[in-house]
Amino acid sequence: MAPTEREFFQTLSSLFAQDRVADMKALLDAERAARPDSAGAHFWRGRLAEKAHDTGLAITCYEAAIRAAPQNPAFHAFLAQALERQRDLEALGSAAPRQDPGPAAGPPSRGTGSGLLARIEASWRQAVALAPRQGAYQARLAWFLADQGRTAEAFDQIQAAFQDFPQDDDVRTVWIRVNLKLGSALASSQPPDLPRALEHLGHVLRLDPAHGDANLFTGLCLKKAGRLDEAVACLERSLPERPDEQRAFLFLPFFELATILLERGNRDRAREIVRRGLAIDPQSPALRELLARTDPVRPAAPPPPLPGAAMAPVARPAARPVPAAPPIAIRQPLTARLQGDLDALPAPVRPVFADLVAAVESGQGNRIESLARKLQGLEPWTNLAGTEARLAMGGLCHALLQEVFDTLPAGDARGYRSLLTLTVKAGEGLGDVPGLRDLVPGLFRQAELLARAFVDPGTGEETRHDQLYEIAIHGVRDWLASAGLRSWLALEGSREILVSQVSRWMRDLANHLQNRREDPFFHLLDTLLTAQAALPAWAPSFGGLAFLVPAARKAFHDRPLTGEDRFGALFAAHAGRASPDLRPEFDRLVQAWQRGLIPPTPPVHRFTDSPELTVEFVYRSALEEILGDGRVTAEEEVVLQSLRDFLEIPPHEFQRIFQEVTDRKQANQLPVLDRDFSAEEFLFRILEKMMEDGQISEAEREIIRRVSNALLVSQDTLARVFRRVKETGQTVSQSLGEETRLERRRVIEAADQVEREGRARSLFFTEQGQRVLGRVKEIFDAFRATTRQAGKDKEAALLSRFSVTAFFCEPQAFPVPVIAVFVDGPNVHPLRLRFKGGRLGTWFATDAATLVGAGNLDAAGKALVVENEALGFPVGLQNVLLEEDLLRFLRGIDAAGGKYAFLLVQHGFLSPVALIPRKGWVDASGLTQTGLGLLADGLPEEAAALFAELHRRQPRLHDTWTRIGQCHAALALRGTDPGRHLPLAREAFQKELELDPAAWKAMLGLGRLAKQAERWDESVQWLKKALEAAPAAIPVLGELVTTLYDRDRRDGIRFSGIPEYLPLYLGRAHGILPGHPVVVSLLEHFGRIFQADLPRVFRQFPADTRFQ
Repeated sequence: MAPTEREFFQTLSSLFAQDRVADMKALLDAERAARPDSAGAHFWRGRLAEKAHDTGLAITCYEAAIRAAPQNPAFHAFLAQALERQRDLEALGSAAPRQDPGPAAGPPSRGTGSGLLARIEASWRQAVALAPRQGAYQARLAWFLADQGRTAEAFDQIQAAFQDFPQDDDVRTVWIRVNLKLGSALASSQPPDLPRALEHLGHVLRLDPAHGDANLFTGLCLKKAGRLDEAVACLERSLPERPDEQRAFLFLPFFELATILLERGNRDRAREIVRRGLAIDPQSPALRELLARTDPVRPAAPPPPLPGAAMAPVARPAARPVPAAPPIAIRQPLTARLQGDLDALPAPVRPVFADLVAAVESGQGNRIESLARKLQGLEPWTNLAGTEARLAMGGLCHALLQEVFDTLPAGDARGYRSLLTLTVKAGEGLGDVPGLRDLVPGLFRQAELLARAFVDPGTGEETRHDQLYEIAIHGVRDWLASAGLRSWLALEGSREILVSQVSRWMRDLANHLQNRREDPFFHLLDTLLTAQAALPAWAPSFGGLAFLVPAARKAFHDRPLTGEDRFGALFAAHAGRASPDLRPEFDRLVQAWQRGLIPPTPPVHRFTDSPELTVEFVYRSALEEILGDGRVTAEEEVVLQSLRDFLEIPPHEFQRIFQEVTDRKQANQLPVLDRDFSAEEFLFRILEKMMEDGQISEAEREIIRRVSNALLVSQDTLARVFRRVKETGQTVSQSLGEETRLERRRVIEAADQVEREGRARSLFFTEQGQRVLGRVKEIFDAFRATTRQAGKDKEAALLSRFSVTAFFCEPQAFPVPVIAVFVDGPNVHPLRLRFKGGRLGTWFATDAATLVGAGNLDAAGKALVVENEALGFPVGLQNVLLEEDLLRFLRGIDAAGGKYAFLLVQHGFLSPVALIPRKGWVDASGLTQTGLGLLADGLPEEAAALFAELHRRQPRLHDTWTRIGQCHAALALRGTDPGRHLPLAREAFQKELELDPAAWKAMLGLGRLAKQAERWDESVQWLKKALEAAPAAIPVLGELVTTLYDRDRRDGIRFSGIPEYLPLYLGRAHGILPGHPVVVSLLEHFGRIFQADLPRVFRQFPADTRFQ
């Protein structure tokens, strides 16, 4: 290189280091004027373009420099790096901002896909060929090959470089990374090549014996090979010391080491390792779950009540006791309890039954199975003469089944299955015995209870046992298909029992659908179809299937794609068994399902975005009425225009609703009317909708007022229609009964929820959605590559607990902004569990505007805080994308009046599994997090001042007044001027309720204040209001139980059994989350007081599957 050119390069290098861009541009302009083909000028213009983030121009300049000086290896290397940045930008789906430091030498060079990758590889190979002694270039080429999955080629390349340049830092770094990548790939291959994997990992450990990831992957390989002592040693060396270490998984070494120690029985050492891991990665759900197995903590009772408020006393009925379960300490042996029934048996069956009782008492599953089969073969044992003997046999079957059931899920399922079959047989032959009327409801209740969650007493973990549920519901299905159904229905009161049970089944079916529990949904649907075929005269009782079957097609839409269409097979099987009246309906259903069509929901029951009366429902109903007769008159056009004006429907909403209704009209899915539009009939329809939930909100009153003005309806006409709606509603209520009314509402809610989730899915097919999904897929692909190193047995569990969170705001696709949480594993229930209850608090831990940037990812999930307030746990989101979409999301909340939603998505099929609407804005300033930190640190006064400042900045933000009230209540509780702080706390809670009438935490605060002041009735009233607003809030349920008990003690009530509010409220909390600390503490507390096994008592009551 000529001296003058060298000096030119040195000058530009110095200016570039000093960031003197203007001086560089002046020199480059002068150089270009003197020598238009100067390679150096093209190269430095490329460096300036990269500094300005204009990758396209940089590529063009480097290519021009190579044309002028093709033998310069640095030009090829810089071109390769620029092409790699271009690849990364295109993968993100965004373009870099373009700022040209000077006139372009030519059009920017672009490439995509395999062409771009080929150019990158060619550039690195050219740089290596021109500078064979430059180890850094060889290292970069090797890592590019490894990044493309060409690990073997990468190893050959870097191994040669390492032999030539063993002290080169770049070469050593890439040599380590390639060996790690190759070792993990060999370990996770099928079948795994553990010797070669350990060989490559051993290379790294010989160079760096303390390398964390190498020790981790070596430990995992040794664990697979069964060399557990060596695995423990490697995993101990792999434990991270700091939370900021750049490691693949901070939690995984602790998790794997603790798991081995736990399996070896070293619980204390495992507990120590898990706690060290949680200090490094406190949000790890895997470690938190493992801690429960190593050290099941029994937290303290619910928080102490706070001082409080005044309200008019409320009259209350006397507490009604619930019969107590047998005291734990004096429960008799099974043989002694059943001896009377054994003595009453006929001689031919008494010995076999006696052996069966002994087998159940000793828990011998195989013996139970063989004896039950022997009894089934003793024909005709159910026809033996004597009502007393028949009662004894039926009672024994039921008692033994219940005994085995009480040991589930830890007990022997074979014994339960055998006894269930025997009991169903008893139900067939003994169904006409009045004393055995309750035998069948016992079968129903057991199946319901097995659909709920259990807590494993050994590990403290919550589990579900769908296989046991399948066994139990199969027994119910067998009984429904048997001849015993007819004789049982002849007993007095049995029809009412079955009608109520069908309603509960329909409600459970809706719950399983909304909770995406496919197996329980399938088996319960099979049971309902069996009942429908057995009871053709009861067809109206099965009307909910018209909603739930189409919704199931939407909820489980991915199953036909996998070739698993068991629902279609189920309908086809039942079509052959249906009565002649029902067979056409089944045929239509099977054909529609097989064609992939969604059977229409009856329009009269159509819900939109709310269970209440909405503007969209009104306008959609008007269009359906007007288009029902196939023509639109001039008067009807006036009605439509008037409704649009008075209801203030935006043009884009009008177009969407109109298009949806006309599409349904063309598909012959609208009811055909033989009349023109009738204002009175239309009013009846929307008033009936308004009265459906039994409440009339102010928003609904305003809608009715506007509709009346639009239709020029007089007050007399409106009153007449309203009276007609009330009379019809009373008639329906009297004929349906409470169970059926609850069923009807729940079924429609679930079907509508699935439809809304389907609408939210359209977000993914927008331009923004496709871009975000590409980024989400990258993160999941990277994680999957790592999970393979953990082995197949761990991969599914890890995938089910790994999520990616992104922000969406597309008003044309979905009316409110959405926080979408993606999970890639097949099991979505660990993610759903974190959101159980649907009451979420959301805020940012720091100013959100400072977080946004291209490619920004909060892997630890510390920026966005989501609290499951109903359960009192942090949700613990991770991998939050903090790109420009976050700002659009925040702006969209303002445009939507403070509304947004969480959408949980199974990533593989883009299948929504839950949509949780929220309202009240989101604090994006970070002040909420700071204030809560002050409150937790015992500084409520400083926290109150900070929350007051937050309210000044965002007066519409929900929960701020509640937190101010909590601060003043805490000050009063510690004795700091309670005369001042108690009124301030009460005032703050009341202001929150003025802002949000459904603010359940403010109601809870007022209830606690009243309880502390011993205004028991007032406290109960506030707590019950809070429970209405948040039916799954365990803090409210726990507070309500303790308040009612304290009130009864104050009133001097002497308990002869368990008070009814324990199964009503604590039983509900136990059904929602049996392992919750508050639930566990209260079960122990009241179990000691009443000397009863409370979970056993709760089994006597119908199960609620809504939050399962």
